[in-house]
Amino acid sequence: MLPPDTDLDWARRVYYALIHEAASQAPDTDAALDSLATRVVETLLHGIGTSTAN
Repeated sequence: MLPPDTDLDWARRVYYALIHEAASQAPDTDAALDSLATRVVETLLHGIGTSTAN
């Protein structure tokens, strides 16, 4: 998934920051929580931009 020359320390920090920011939003419904979780996973797997699910 990651190119061989990826700075793993930096990638880890970015992923943790994304997850931290998402968790700090505290969705108030199950649907909002599911949507947020989907966005986090899509971003981790595909980067920022248009989602493949859309």
